[in-house]
Amino acid sequence: MGAGNFFVGWGARETNPLLMRWFLDVFFVIISFGYLSVTKTIKKTYNDFRKNKKVLLSMCFFDNAAWTAFVFALALAPIAIAVSISESYIIIAVLLGMYANKERLRYHQKAGLILAITSAIWLAITMG
Repeated sequence: MGAGNFFVGWGARETNPLLMRWFLDVFFVIISFGYLSVTKTIKKTYNDFRKNKKVLLSMCFFDNAAWTAFVFALALAPIAIAVSISESYIIIAVLLGMYANKERLRYHQKAGLILAITSAIWLAITMG
């Protein structure tokens, strides 16, 4: 993931963030269509899309908006810092698990969460 994010950032800086985003979308469409063709699940995927159109279209919109913002962040900020801060989504997932699902954390998980939060804040402060 880190190497992939680095190359996305590098491509965004060398060309244009929107061009890099477009290239990634085209690449993933070709790979996905190839996979669906090989597994012969295109029709099933289409039917699933029709059944869940609202959810899938809203997810696609917000996912593309987030990825576009991420590519612009990689083009404008130091790549190492932008990638590190963006990987902090794990913190949100853990907190949602704790509060929404009433999950309990073990000691080493709590220590990791505190370390992740501290590191994200430290990177955000030192970036500016």
